[in-house]
Amino acid sequence: MKVVGNAPHFDLPLGHVARADMDATWRQPFQYLEGQHGKVRVYASPDEGQEKCLFVHPGFTEPIEKYFQLIKKLEPEARIVIFDPLGQAGSPRLGNDPEKILIQDFEQHLGMLQDIMDHFDHHKKLVLGHSMGGHVALRARLEGLIDTPLFLSNPMLNFRTKPWPAVFVRLLMAKFVALGLGQNYAPGRGGWNYRAYLSGLDKLAEGGPLRNMQLDLERRHPVLRTGGATCCWIEAAFRSCDRLRHLLEQESALPECVWLISDHDEVIDNNRITPRLKHLKALQIHHFDAGHELLLERDEVAQSFMELAVSWVRSA
Repeated sequence: MKVVGNAPHFDLPLGHVARADMDATWRQPFQYLEGQHGKVRVYASPDEGQEKCLFVHPGFTEPIEKYFQLIKKLEPEARIVIFDPLGQAGSPRLGNDPEKILIQDFEQHLGMLQDIMDHFDHHKKLVLGHSMGGHVALRARLEGLIDTPLFLSNPMLNFRTKPWPAVFVRLLMAKFVALGLGQNYAPGRGGWNYRAYLSGLDKLAEGGPLRNMQLDLERRHPVLRTGGATCCWIEAAFRSCDRLRHLLEQESALPECVWLISDHDEVIDNNRITPRLKHLKALQIHHFDAGHELLLERDEVAQSFMELAVSWVRSA
């Protein structure tokens, strides 16, 4: 990969409770990195000779800025590299519609993570991934593309499709893709909509002072906005979840891995995931009485997440 220029960072609205803290987080310019799998926006904290480098892979639609508190908390322990996943947030889109995430295969995400990790030269590398990011990190390790300790927050081994049965949604998405309609929004989805986003926040976090942070960023900076899932993204996600579950079943142990599970997650069906983990020796599992977005939850939940992450980085 190569640096192809500086990239913008996006601030919160004037008067926002977290604006000053977020602005103080960034000690280096944001940059664009480009390689064989595409171009992404990246923030890397200063290289101060740290032994450890932590790579943070956000989830679906998420921008780098969402993780500012975690970055500040972990910087004393390691160099931090975080990027907007391919085709979303502050990274260039893969099609003409700026609100559509047009991933055809999760191999694109796997390749991008591997390329970014190869670009930064550090003795010890670690990966923290949330939701889709956790999925990519775990699959990359089980595929043998990376060999690093993992910190996984509600990794996407499945995803809810209510009110429709998953088998029906899967067949429908495959049909749309086969007909050349993969770039369409899935039925019932559409472009970015403030009211729809606001009404869906209860499914992501039960409460917390920063629960609306991504929405606040997207209202202020339209370039960050993405709409609902496209048919091709959903179809690719189904296939990649199948592959990840298959790989996980072949493992007898998962050392150097912390796995966070929200007991009230309305995005991932953790009730179906937890039984699949019982046979994995050395896996560290932590349950939270919270929703999907642990970092945007009430203070005690977010602080517990960050304390676990600090402890994990120190011991890795």
